[in-house]
Amino acid sequence: MVALVVLLMTLLLSGPAVAQETSLVDILRAKGVLSKKEAQKLKKGATAKEGYDQQGLIKLLQAKGILEEKDLAQLQVSAASAPPSTPGAPNVTERLSRIEAQQQSLLAQTQTQAEQQAKAVEDLKKTAVADVKKNID
Repeated sequence: MVALVVLLMTLLLSGPAVAQETSLVDILRAKGVLSKKEAQKLKKGATAKEGYDQQGLIKLLQAKGILEEKDLAQLQVSAASAPPSTPGAPNVTERLSRIEAQQQSLLAQTQTQAEQQAKAVEDLKKTAVADVKKNID
């Protein structure tokens, strides 16, 4: 429940930073938080900037008991202290996240390859020692 609230707050604050293909409403619909009818209603009341009716979503989540007054207070404090986003910021953030994920993946691959190489060197040393002993005998 706490994770869902944090996810909602993050996505509500990011506003247009939500990926263009999938909106917060789509995610909540897929998770069963919103019905198909509720999702459609929120999208119909959408502003061009956000893709869904953010205030309508907040009211609906309050009515369902998912968001409480303290959550909204945190949301308002965070929104007031957040710097205004630029139109290109969502794309930059999205790209940065993707690059960081790729970097982590490459790091894991490099570590795996280094371990495999170290094992191969050890196996080669053992084989070389065994061959030398065999030739001595």
